[in-house]
Amino acid sequence: MKTSTKKQHNQIIKKIYRIWGEYLASKLKETSVSPNFITLSRVPIIVTAVICILSENYLLHLIAAVLIIIFSMFDALDGSLATLKDERSLLGSWLDPQVDRLSFLILFISIAYYLSKSNEYLPYITMYVFSMYYFRGMISSDVRYKDKFSAIKESKKFIKEIVQKESNGDLRFKSILQKIHLQISPHTHNMAAYISIGLILGIVSYVILFLSIYLTLWFAWENYKVIKKTQYIDKT
Repeated sequence: MKTSTKKQHNQIIKKIYRIWGEYLASKLKETSVSPNFITLSRVPIIVTAVICILSENYLLHLIAAVLIIIFSMFDALDGSLATLKDERSLLGSWLDPQVDRLSFLILFISIAYYLSKSNEYLPYITMYVFSMYYFRGMISSDVRYKDKFSAIKESKKFIKEIVQKESNGDLRFKSILQKIHLQISPHTHNMAAYISIGLILGIVSYVILFLSIYLTLWFAWENYKVIKKTQYIDKT
């Protein structure tokens, strides 16, 4: 299965990675390197980063931070290379999220173990962050792909009525918040960036605490929006 559809991104970090991915993909176009090889290579990259994280050496932590960024960048490279070589496939589309999930599991387990040396509660908070990251994502997946929630996905009338009730000032304020959230929200690339920053600055524990609060609020907000929609739909 092949397609030339190109993703459009609104997040700055994704745009940067896409530009980098397209540039490097142009250099690899005439080589034997396949998109799926790039995808699968992300696992040993993250494993190497984990080995560095588990050390007490700051220089190795810097190397781990760089490897995590490369891991994240390769997520853009495999797609760019597949498009450039016209080798987009269903297998590649399937492998991409599986590698993300496996790699993040390995990464967060290692961070939990590393932080256990300084505080007995941080490992639990770390795994809470990992779990909440995927729980939040499951909300949108449930709405998009489960037939029993199709009414929620199609409830555009509800959104319009809510918008009409809000003042222009509220809308402007919410628009600003939405733009900020779009750029800093802990999606896959930002999660990798936050952890890398934590390793570079030696504040991994604070990054984990920040993510635990952010993801909890995000999860609660997403649920709130869905609940409001369901209440409206049930009454109509």
